[in-house]
Amino acid sequence: WDVELQIRNHQGHNKGAGIYLANSSLTLIDVKLTDNQATYGGGIYCDDADLLISESLISRNWANQGGGIYALTQPPVLDQNDIYSNIAAVPIIASGQTFDSHAIYYNGNSNLSARNNFWNRSTANQVSQQVFSATPPAVIELQPILTSGQYGTPPANLSLTSSSLSLVAGDNLPLTIDLQNLSGSSATASTDISLTLTTDSSSGQFGNQPLAANQLQVQVSTGKFQLNTVTAPGLQLVPGQSYLFDQSDSSNDGHPLGFSITTDGTHGGGTRRDQQIHYFIDDQEVTAEIYKTQLTDGSGDVRYLELNIPAGSTVPLHYYCQIHSDMGRQLGTSGYAPTSLMVTIAAGSASQTLHYQDTAAGSATLTVTDPNSFLIADTLSLAITSSTPQSSPAIIATSPADGDQNVSLDPEIRLTFDQPMRPSSLAQLGVRMTVGGTMTGTTLSGGTVVPRFSLQELADSGLASYGYQPSNRQLTFQTALTLPDATWIQVVLEAGQLFNLIGQALTPTSSTFQFQTKSAASVNSYWVSPTGDDTTGDGSQAIPWKTVTYALSQSQMDSASKDAPITLQLTAGTYSAANGETFPLALKDYVNLQGSGIDQTLIDGTISASTKMGQLLSADGTVGVTLSDLSLQKTAGSASDDGGGLSVTNQSSLTLQDVQIRQHQGHGKGAGIYLANSSLTLIEVKLIDNLATLGGGIYSDDADLLITES
Repeated sequence: WDVELQIRNHQGHNKGAGIYLANSSLTLIDVKLTDNQATYGGGIYCDDADLLISESLISRNWANQGGGIYALTQPPVLDQNDIYSNIAAVPIIASGQTFDSHAIYYNGNSNLSARNNFWNRSTANQVSQQVFSATPPAVIELQPILTSGQYGTPPANLSLTSSSLSLVAGDNLPLTIDLQNLSGSSATASTDISLTLTTDSSSGQFGNQPLAANQLQVQVSTGKFQLNTVTAPGLQLVPGQSYLFDQSDSSNDGHPLGFSITTDGTHGGGTRRDQQIHYFIDDQEVTAEIYKTQLTDGSGDVRYLELNIPAGSTVPLHYYCQIHSDMGRQLGTSGYAPTSLMVTIAAGSASQTLHYQDTAAGSATLTVTDPNSFLIADTLSLAITSSTPQSSPAIIATSPADGDQNVSLDPEIRLTFDQPMRPSSLAQLGVRMTVGGTMTGTTLSGGTVVPRFSLQELADSGLASYGYQPSNRQLTFQTALTLPDATWIQVVLEAGQLFNLIGQALTPTSSTFQFQTKSAASVNSYWVSPTGDDTTGDGSQAIPWKTVTYALSQSQMDSASKDAPITLQLTAGTYSAANGETFPLALKDYVNLQGSGIDQTLIDGTISASTKMGQLLSADGTVGVTLSDLSLQKTAGSASDDGGGLSVTNQSSLTLQDVQIRQHQGHGKGAGIYLANSSLTLIEVKLIDNLATLGGGIYSDDADLLITES
């Protein structure tokens, strides 16, 4: 006879970890049998013995069969006990009923009496599954107590709640798991309770901390960083995804953000982490030190960092201010799980808070369960709405738009995405252009194909610039190519290597749009003809000027701009010193020369049969100029002369299309073209019969030169 006795924490036995009883008699009154483990009968193994248990607690015992009691031959007598949370690891299915995690295993012929016991179950049917009789003739007399036991009101049910039943895709939703007793009141765990939290949404994910949005607006208030208006939050990051921290707000001036594996970064004795991090100022990627300097000085309008979390990462990061201490907090990378998360409610606690995020619109049913089946599961149904599509990213708009006409000759191309993109991947966008051709319906045929380049290659060569603005999800890029007027342009975007912040690739991987440049013949055009007159002419098609020299000197040319370029239309004929030209002709910003054909419009350096000019055209710091459909021919220079046909220097930017440059002789560098510290694009250009000491056709020094179909 044992009174007020506790038997606990006996492990690894074969039979009866707490008590082994055989061919004997045992009475237990006010005994606690808890946390014992055996193969048979975790709490008690009873073989052909008389066992009476009253006013006792049998709980949290474990066995393959008979988690609490394993009895053979003689049935135990159980009266006014609390019997719950005992585990039988091997479920038994008999008579169509599953005895999963049964408390008592009985194999005998006599009736088993277990009246007035508390099983922590709300129905008699649930209680019946706690006692298994291996001998069907035996009768089990239960008559359970379904309210509360003498050892308190232990947890019986799980409750899963949230502050809202709707969630915007990508946002964070706190969840609360509460332990409840049979009456629905809060119940405290007497030992750690492990639970499983799942979602039926394949795009759902759980975290122990709030799950961070992939794009975070950073501000500074009262000496702390705010992420999406929340002051210094601790956030959960998902390995394999990317996060964009936008510091464009002026409150960030003097507060460059940094990341470290040490609390408070350099202020806590750690170092700044730069791996998997990209820094951007005014849409251009910069080094970590430049970013720090610019933010410290308050420079730049568009400022952001791209943080990439490698798959499998478990090391937490800390965001901090590189200048001032105690402004940030931790960014966890462990404690995250897609679709399923193991949750522990610690002993002495009655609840646990978790966080849920879903990246796709639709619905999700969340379920919390007890793997041991002690606690009744609960579910929560959520509606997931979306402010932006969260399927694979796509381009939703282009500027110019497909089919646009009257487009600038030097257009900025803008792509708008339907969701935030990973900035570092945008450099891999491939661009192919076709210039000219015939438009039939929506099909462009013919034309000149500009070779395919990535934005990074174009930027590195100086032939293009690009940038990304996270606030409006727009990528802009502009080439150094000045397009011909009244011409159809086709742009093909190859985007197989572009990704959003959660790692999804852009679809479709290739897209095409077409636009037509505006006609310079009807707007901002002036005419020049060898048969015209510089005194009486007005530059109109009916009364043209005589020389290009005179046309370039007119005040109208000074008003030319990127948005309003001017084109000098050169009719057929020879433009030479004999005709009144003064060489070299100094080209002007955004003033184009448009001829009537390479064999029709001839800019010629011949003075006499034995004398020629040394140079025809010069661009010195001149931008936005296109020469087309004409010939530059016949100059003679010396070893000190450079660029007989054309000299392009001092950060100039020119495009030549359908131009012939020929018969330039005797120059030191670049008889046809001299190019230095500038950008030049040649499309369908003929460079023939030119002679120089260095670079008969072209001499190029520290310059960006693109030649195609020439």
